[in-house]
Amino acid sequence: MKKTRFLSAWMAAVLLAGSMVCPAGAAGGCRVEFSAQQNGRQTVSLTGLTGDCYGVQLSLTLDGEAEAEFVFNPELEEMGSYNTMKQNGADVTLYLTSKVAMNQGSELLLGTLSAGSAYTVSSVSYLKLLGMAGESEPLYESTEVDWRTQSAPSNNNSGTVLYGIAVNPGIQYGSVTASRSHAAQGETITVTALPDEGYYLGELTVRDSRGIRLELTEEADGKYTFRMPASRAEIKALFFALERPAELPFQDVPDGIWYRDAVEYVYRNGLMNGISDRMFDPGRTTTRGMIVTILYRLDGSPAAGRSGFSDVADGKYYAAAVAWAAANQIVSGYGDGRFGPDAVITREQLATILFRYAGYKGRDTAARADLSGYRDAGQIGSYALDALTWANAEKLISGVDSATLSPKGSATRAQVATILMRFCRQAAQ
Repeated sequence: MKKTRFLSAWMAAVLLAGSMVCPAGAAGGCRVEFSAQQNGRQTVSLTGLTGDCYGVQLSLTLDGEAEAEFVFNPELEEMGSYNTMKQNGADVTLYLTSKVAMNQGSELLLGTLSAGSAYTVSSVSYLKLLGMAGESEPLYESTEVDWRTQSAPSNNNSGTVLYGIAVNPGIQYGSVTASRSHAAQGETITVTALPDEGYYLGELTVRDSRGIRLELTEEADGKYTFRMPASRAEIKALFFALERPAELPFQDVPDGIWYRDAVEYVYRNGLMNGISDRMFDPGRTTTRGMIVTILYRLDGSPAAGRSGFSDVADGKYYAAAVAWAAANQIVSGYGDGRFGPDAVITREQLATILFRYAGYKGRDTAARADLSGYRDAGQIGSYALDALTWANAEKLISGVDSATLSPKGSATRAQVATILMRFCRQAAQ
């Protein structure tokens, strides 16, 4: 029997540790989903998750005692998770644990199961989900688990596999519908996205079960189409307000100033506010907490747990944003348990956060610029080099002059507004 990893002592300790209980059998609760078998293999996923998941124990029973193999989702290993599989006769148990949240919203793809060409999963006997290490209660624990195998036949009873299509329930200020609730691989699905009065569609995304963004083709009348992947598809949308007051209220943002359009853009789209009703303070520096809060708003302010950083207290305006950013690997802190939410953000830190956010949103981040023409290019931190070469190539962050990049320099609110405007407009193209 092949085992992907040995169960470490640290994993065992975390799995014995345990936030709020998700009662077994609750409506819309946790579910284990198996894809239909293809060449003796099927993917195993968790759906209906309502919190950040840092640990999983899942036990299932096969219809025989064939030697099973489980290939864990490589994206989980890339984020530093520990995992292993144990088999005792027909019973198979999977263990996973991580120092960061493993799920993408309500879903978590665990990996691929195989055990010969003619096996079936006859039951799922136990599921336990854990929050952060040290929490006293499991997120979910049930011995009677809701589960199903995706194997619905097509109308002609040919056995064609149909995969689910889900619209994210957290969409605000508009409606999004799909032409089908289930479809076979390769079918064309139409998505209709209609904003409420006074709003417009800012972003529409469709991702497969691995989180890979699918290509959308814009049609007429708020309709978009995509090709169904060989997995579940999830649709998300962001709607923004068309306008705030007709006149920009800030006395310190005059007509004709270089950052006027950018301030107006971020203000009218709810990304940045003034420091008061009448002042924007364009020259003030921006903190790390402010930046992640802006991106959190841009992503629709999704539900978030706790970040685990020692200097991010519950109740702070940036607490949920930092937790969301950390869970999605957009920020990682200083490496000593601190995030530094009130620290002034540097230009290379800003580039890095935008670079990771772009990757999280499925945007192409392959572009790179040659920074050798800047005399201070050697000052760029190694962690930020790819991010800054990308941001410069995308014309998000340019030099402060023709020869100086100033990677350790701060970013003012006017500069941040300009970068965000460019970033959002590029995403809409």
